[in-house]
Amino acid sequence: MKNILVLEDEVECNQLLCDIVTTSKESVTVYPAFDEREAMQIALECHMDLFLVDISLHDLQGNDVSGVKFAKQIRNIDYYEVTPIIFVTSIANLELHSYREVSCYSYILKPIDEKKQKQLAEEIDKLLRDRKSVRLCPKTRSDSAGSLLETPDKFE
Repeated sequence: MKNILVLEDEVECNQLLCDIVTTSKESVTVYPAFDEREAMQIALECHMDLFLVDISLHDLQGNDVSGVKFAKQIRNIDYYEVTPIIFVTSIANLELHSYREVSCYSYILKPIDEKKQKQLAEEIDKLLRDRKSVRLCPKTRSDSAGSLLETPDKFE
């Protein structure tokens, strides 16, 4: 059983992402969260195998990168040092910032149409399959895990 955390403040988009994740060929449990505090609590209570994180969780605050800040906090937890993160954003310039700041695996631009839904579902399946062989102990890195993080795929 794989655990996936979906951090997205917009209810409809959160539900869509959860629905996409549940189409995985792998056996998954989806944990929806709507803010950083809730997401961190879930991540500390249950081991996550993948994170889907909205870059901008507080749209009213302009130039918001709260999702990136959350991802940085996750990366500071030894166990999540190499756990894949897929960013979700409607702001095209922020995905490059997130790659540099957090070493995310990939990103998807909103709005998420049917083509992107299919691509995301396929990417999640691939990550979860690959994750079986990348299960690492805290503070341990390997070339295979590093290569996952250094060769992100884009959804455009």
